[in-house]
Parts: sequence; C-alpha cells; structure tokens
Amino acid sequence: MIRAIPELQRLEPDAHLLIAGKTEGISYGAACPEGEWKDVFLKEIKGQYDPRKVSFCGKVAYEEFLPILQLSQVHVYLTYPFVLSRSLLEAMSTGCAIVGSATAPVQRVIEHEYNGLLVDFFKSKDIAAAITELLRDRGKAKRLGEAARNTVLKSFELNHGVMEQLSLIQLVASGALGS
Repeated sequence: MIRAIPELQRLEPDAHLLIAGKTEGISYGAACPEGEWKDVFLKEIKGQYDPRKVSFCGKVAYEEFLPILQLSQVHVYLTYPFVLSRSLLEAMSTGCAIVGSATAPVQRVIEHEYNGLLVDFFKSKDIAAAITELLRDRGKAKRLGEAARNTVLKSFELNHGVMEQLSLIQLVASGALGS
C-alpha cells in the first residue's frame, strides 16, 4: 500500500489516506532487517508524495474501527500469503467498497467486479488505479459495497456458521468424514 501512495496522490491529489494497523514489530511474516517495514517503505517513496495527506493511526480498538470503516470511501485489504482476517469481513459488513489483493484468502470472499475489486498484490500502480476507480465512480463503489455486505450476511452470519459447524459434526459423528 505504501508503494501505491505516490501514484494514488498523482491520480487523486485531494485524497486523504488513513492507514490502520500495527506498524511496529512483527504481526505476520518476517522481521524487517532494517528496523520497521513502515519506515523502509516510506524511505523508498520519500519526496514522491505529500505526507500531510497520509495518516498512520496504528492499531485501533474495535469500537474505533467500525466508525473508520463507515466513513471510508474505499477500504484496501492487502494480504499475502496469509489467512483472511475479520477486518475484511467487518469492512464488507459496513458496505464499504473494497480493493483487495488477488490472493487466495481474499479471493475466497471477494469476486472481482461483483463485490469488490481485486488487484495484484505486487503492482502498486494497479492498487492506486483501483482505488481511484472507486473514488471517481461512486455508483460502482456503492453497488460493490452493497454486494459485499450481502456476501457477509449470506455466508458469514452467525446462524449460518453454527449450521455449518453442526453439519460438520454430524458428518464426523456418522463416520462419513475421517477415519
């Protein structure tokens, strides 16, 4: 995402970015050999972007995260190669337009052009272009956000999950699954 900032600001100079999440230490993946990953990537784009329009809010409490999502025009969810986190499902449940990485965990819930836009994790210009597309086409952003919300309501609502678990338990108990 940080590598996409210069191109995004070139395309949408009035955009303000709020980047939520832990920026120090290790959350997933390897430790940074040169301090913190955030600092390495910001150094890489130094002088190519307006830092006054980029805010890092760090890790936020759940009760602060939902209002951020509700105010957001686009939620960017990039993960590689890891599991799907609840933050994507939360963003989808609020009806936020999503730009996600075209990686296995994200493709499980986002279908390109149906309930979000998928981009190559490593192509920062594609990330910026997808964000720009949704910022400029608010009708499309609304349609994708509504479809994202419906996806969560249909597939991730608590009763649905409980029924799936019960079905799995019945398969195991009957001997139809496993040995």
